[in-house]
This record gives sequence, C-alpha cells and structure tokens, in this order.
Amino acid sequence: MTKQISGEQEIGGVPALKVRDWLARDSTRTRNCLVACFCRWKPTRYLPQKDISLRVSTLMNTLLKLGYIAEEEKKYPDESQFYKLTKSGKEFARASGAKRLKRESVAQALEGFKSRIAKVNANPRFLVRITRAVVYGSYVRGEETVGDLDLAADYESKIADEERDEVYQKHFEASGRTHCHQSSESVVF
Repeated sequence: MTKQISGEQEIGGVPALKVRDWLARDSTRTRNCLVACFCRWKPTRYLPQKDISLRVSTLMNTLLKLGYIAEEEKKYPDESQFYKLTKSGKEFARASGAKRLKRESVAQALEGFKSRIAKVNANPRFLVRITRAVVYGSYVRGEETVGDLDLAADYESKIADEERDEVYQKHFEASGRTHCHQSSESVVF
C-alpha cells in the first residue's frame, strides 16, 4: 500500500509534501542540492544564507533520524557528503498527498468506467474495443477508504488486419491531424 502524507505534516519544519517532492528528484542527494531547493522555494527564497543553512541542517538531521536518507561512503572532490535514499526514503518519495476516497465515491467512479467501456465498444468511432477490464488494489481488498481506483484493461482493434492501415489513415485525417506514420506493426500519431 502506498504511504499517505497529510498536507498538514511537516518534516524538519518543512511541509512533508515539499520534502517528498525534493527527495523524489535525483538531484537532491547532497547538502548543496538541498540548499538550492530552499533557495528556489518561495517561503525561503529571500532568507539570509545562514538561515537557509540552519534549515537545511535541521531537515537533513530529521531525514537521517527518520531513516529516509543515509550517508554514502563516497564523497565529492570538495569533501561534501553524498547521501542516498533508504528503502523508507524511497517509499516516502512515492507517497501520495491525495485525500483518501470513500468507498461509495469509488463505486460510482467504477460504474462510470463500466459505462464508458460499453460506449467505446458500441461506438464505431473508436477503433478499439475493451476485451477485459480488471479492478485491483485497495478497492478489491474491501478497504473503507481508498487512495485511488486501480484499473487495467486489455483491448483489441475493431478493424481487420487488411483494412487497418486505410481505416487508421482516414480516421487520422478526419480528426484534423496532419501527419500519420504507419508501419506494419503500429500507427504513430
């Protein structure tokens, strides 16, 4: 299950969602990179350098205590420390900030999805038909609230192989597009 972050949470005096976004970037693995993040962040953009350094130190110490980052053995030529995300840190970097949804709301969305599948399959304007759709995740597990509705679908072309290139080209042109590249295995728009 994906970790959930509340918009009110803070880590080291910084909103947890902002920290999550910074850690999700590959470039935030050194103190200097976090200083740059603070310098670009609107609430701290015009703070004196010593205040930013203090905030970075507080954040980094908190991240180390939480086990989200760990020191790497290697250092940069200027001796600055390089950090890596731990397993917990990677989970945190993927955490959702979205509010959880009530089961009833998700059930309505699922019904809407089923209805759209029926419309797509019945409408010749759509060149594919949905052959199978699967619901999985927290909704199927029966949880009272869910973070999202996890869906997967298989589809197939409604057009026979020998007609496909011609039909795709006509469809493409009718939609007002100006370029269509076709190969024997796909149509690239």
